[in-house]
Amino acid sequence: MLDIQFEGQKEGEEVFALFHKSLWSHLKTLIWTPIFIGGVIWSVVSFGFSAPTSVALAIAVIGLLYSIGRPVYLWANNLYLVTNLRIIALEQNGFLDRSLSESYLDDVCQVTANVRGPVAAMFGFGNVLVQTEAELWLKQVESPYDVKHAIFQAVEERKRSEKDAVPDRRDTHAERIRDKLKERPIIR
Repeated sequence: MLDIQFEGQKEGEEVFALFHKSLWSHLKTLIWTPIFIGGVIWSVVSFGFSAPTSVALAIAVIGLLYSIGRPVYLWANNLYLVTNLRIIALEQNGFLDRSLSESYLDDVCQVTANVRGPVAAMFGFGNVLVQTEAELWLKQVESPYDVKHAIFQAVEERKRSEKDAVPDRRDTHAERIRDKLKERPIIR
């Protein structure tokens, strides 16, 4: 268990694992960094220090700060928590765009992790899909297979604690969903 406290934490809720969106998933923004640096060097070498070069330098510095600062800001503010009760996804999509999703462990039916593409495979990030009645995507998360494993461990721990607390209880929401799915006819 991690000693992490957060706003909206329920009584008795403990954090099993904390994951971030991969910094490498922002590679598209980071590609602009050498372009801005190259632009500054080129303008100074070509034109020397003059008024147009100063303007170009100011624009390049602002672009450089943005191309480095935005990915770091998004990385620091994209959090995926696995607790003993639920999975919480706090996603920062831009400076003023944030979303919060959560799913209770009792409702988890299936967890799928995938890594697609050479960049994702090289830097070890991918997507994790948590299936309940709805879908909860943990996008471009670091170590997606570790995330999947942590979620399964939390679900198993939750099931064990429920069996110990309430003997022979089969009235969890996830089990009702599984039973409904088993009853559906297969369409061919």
